[in-house]
Amino acid sequence: MKLRLLPLITLLTGTMISLLSWAQPAQKLALSPISQPAAATAENSLPELLNLQQDAQIAGDRFALILVSQPDCQYCELITREILQPMQLSGKYDKKLLFRKLTIFDGSKTIIDYNGDPVDATAFASRYNSAFTPTLLFVDPNDGKVLTDKMVGINTVDLYGFYVDRAVNKARKALRYKLLASN
Repeated sequence: MKLRLLPLITLLTGTMISLLSWAQPAQKLALSPISQPAAATAENSLPELLNLQQDAQIAGDRFALILVSQPDCQYCELITREILQPMQLSGKYDKKLLFRKLTIFDGSKTIIDYNGDPVDATAFASRYNSAFTPTLLFVDPNDGKVLTDKMVGINTVDLYGFYVDRAVNKARKALRYKLLASN
């Protein structure tokens, strides 16, 4: 019985953390001790989502894993540092997905969506009901369709990598099925 409740507890805890992150600036939260990360550099940060239409051209049969983040989000930095950067650097995911970071609530940042239309980054995230950070989206860059459920919040780094890997596999299968169905 305990094993069946674990995913539900994880989801509820992650949602509560996200809700608290939304209601208060991240630096006022005292939910768990998180050390301040070093400043991001070009070689240790995720590529920014700037143009989804261009990403579709280079993606081929890969999907986009998009981290919806905001400035000074310590949990976003934690996910990036502990989960996404190691995944990206491992090379294991190179043929499966494109890593992208979408920063919302950051002034007038505009991106190009899959139709080639300019859109405010926050408005783009709203299309996916992703106003809370951190959120991971698994999207087909060709049409912007979601391939599997988004992941909102984080409660423990130890299990989070497992859940991301599981979502990556689901998104990969969904994209393969979609590509086969279109042929």
